[in-house]
Amino acid sequence: MGEFEYDILKYRGEAEYRVGDYEAAAHTYDVLIQVDGGKAEYYNLYAMALARSGDWNSALEAYNKGLEADPEAAFGGEALSAVGEACEEQGEYERAMTLYAQAIEAGGNAGRLYNRMGLCAMEKGDYEGALSYFDQGAAAGDAEALADIRYNQAVVKEYMHDYEGALAAFEGYVSQYGSSPEAEHEIAFLRTR
Repeated sequence: MGEFEYDILKYRGEAEYRVGDYEAAAHTYDVLIQVDGGKAEYYNLYAMALARSGDWNSALEAYNKGLEADPEAAFGGEALSAVGEACEEQGEYERAMTLYAQAIEAGGNAGRLYNRMGLCAMEKGDYEGALSYFDQGAAAGDAEALADIRYNQAVVKEYMHDYEGALAAFEGYVSQYGSSPEAEHEIAFLRTR
């Protein structure tokens, strides 16, 4: 195979990934690994596709092989985040949180990742820990993730029975991001507490 064929496989894998055919994308990236050597780029893309297809054990293995091939891989944070989300979907919250922390260290989107860590902590019933992660996410300065973080801060305060704090947080959320049926329902409920 020549460079042209490798490029076609790369474009094909990217297209399959973008349309959500993660199993096909994983197959394409596996082919690239076999025919063009074990490059970290391919292993990371393979790991992301495997993670999105729900095979987080293989995804983590592929990620680690990519790390062995090139410890300085610039897109490691994205791959770790994808593998973390796959773990989270399987209820492996501790493993997901570890991967999210590694993704932050690798330069991943800290606001979004702290938000995911907070959600994992909530699933485990660790509301104090969840609030701490949400606060760290809010401090990260990620405008895209901030609305979700603010909403989740309000929810976790409600779970902690801090009804006044939850009401203030929901009202602040609505004033900053606009109303939603969910937020209005929470506000109506909290006003009766």
